[in-house]
Amino acid sequence: MKRNTKGLTRKLAALGLASALVLSMSAAALAEATTTDATTAATATAAATLTNEEKQQARQAARSTYDAAVDEVLTEMVTAGALTQEAVDSYHALRDAERLVEQIDTSSWTLDQVTAFRQAISGSGVNETTLAGLISQGALTQADADAIKKAYDSDRVTLTALINKVDTSKATQAMITQLQDARKAYAQALADAGIVSGIGNARGGVGTGSRGNWPATGFQGNGRNRGRGGK
Repeated sequence: MKRNTKGLTRKLAALGLASALVLSMSAAALAEATTTDATTAATATAAATLTNEEKQQARQAARSTYDAAVDEVLTEMVTAGALTQEAVDSYHALRDAERLVEQIDTSSWTLDQVTAFRQAISGSGVNETTLAGLISQGALTQADADAIKKAYDSDRVTLTALINKVDTSKATQAMITQLQDARKAYAQALADAGIVSGIGNARGGVGTGSRGNWPATGFQGNGRNRGRGGK
């Protein structure tokens, strides 16, 4: 019986091409991983040389860029009728408080003071007695405490909460993607400067990131927000 050698040849050729593609992809992935590792190491080295003041400047620059990107999307949502201006204003009030909290100089705080602060914000709302104690110790001013209470208020409107209010019939996936991209860029900018996101300036920090304020993922545009809240 005559064998179909042409068909077999085509299959072997296809197999060879597939193998070549796999090998080339593996080599590319290895090269990319090596490049990424080298870039990460170089970034970490550069970040280690930044002064506290330079880190603070880097944080403020990253925040300004992030806030502007978020506001652009929120304005689009309000214009589209997907969000109310009142809801956006509530988020802005929280964000303003968070920015004040980030400026608190925690470099001289003792471990006990850091622990006390974390306990003060660990429940629903803020433990004002603990904050008063930190004020009496000189770790906080009254203005600091007021900003902290606003930033950690149990009824505060975080960006996640704000996005959950979006009328998805009037918004687009692109809007949510813009918010996610802005957050990623912000996180990368902090990482490049060797900054851990959290309360206090680059000289200290005890973590506002513990109560997330970033947009939900998985926006479906089907009348429901099925996303999962993130940090």
